[in-house]
Amino acid sequence: MTDLSELVRARCAEYIMAGKRPTKAMAEWLALVTESVPYSSNAKSRNAKGDTQIDVKTYHRDPLEAERLNDEIYARQRAKYPMRDGTVGSPMVEAGSSGGKATKVVKS
Repeated sequence: MTDLSELVRARCAEYIMAGKRPTKAMAEWLALVTESVPYSSNAKSRNAKGDTQIDVKTYHRDPLEAERLNDEIYARQRAKYPMRDGTVGSPMVEAGSSGGKATKVVKS
């Protein structure tokens, strides 16, 4: 079985070779069956505390590969722009006996 995008392209090519303009319906079909190129983005900003906030969006056909790439990029960026407390992830907190509120761990 031939790919639908190949059939639409062949039909459009036949029209063009015959000196005709492809129909609007052909153009719409071509737009639907043509795969778009996925793109990724990476944005960084500083918050009020001076920490760099990183936003990584990765697109891939395989969601597991997208996750792997996203994790690699995020880890590389977090290592390059660590938090003010020196950690490369979320600030170090632990649940104390302060009514369930997290308290900052002080390194000595």
